[in-house]
Amino acid sequence: MSNKEDEVIKILAEKELEEKQEIKTDFGQTLYWDYYEYVKENPIINWNKKTSVLYGNKDNMQNEDLIRDFCNKFNCKLSILENGEHYFHTEEQLEYYKNWLEKTIK
Repeated sequence: MSNKEDEVIKILAEKELEEKQEIKTDFGQTLYWDYYEYVKENPIINWNKKTSVLYGNKDNMQNEDLIRDFCNKFNCKLSILENGEHYFHTEEQLEYYKNWLEKTIK
């Protein structure tokens, strides 16, 4: 998908969320308009804590470019789990997460 197509989809999804106020997703997450508005009105400007991010490249809620941009902007260490999803739940994903935690939190 092109950046233009991504932007159109984002605009349409934003309008739908505003109209409905809540959208229940097929993966168990409810999206809320008031929370979305809060996040847009209060962007992160400073992030002065050492941070490591574990991202699954099959995440259906967060765009990889957005995660990479955040990590670059705020100097966070990024680890990417191939075939990982937003919610780590398979035995393989949970094992990777456990190992990542042990290496990251020392």
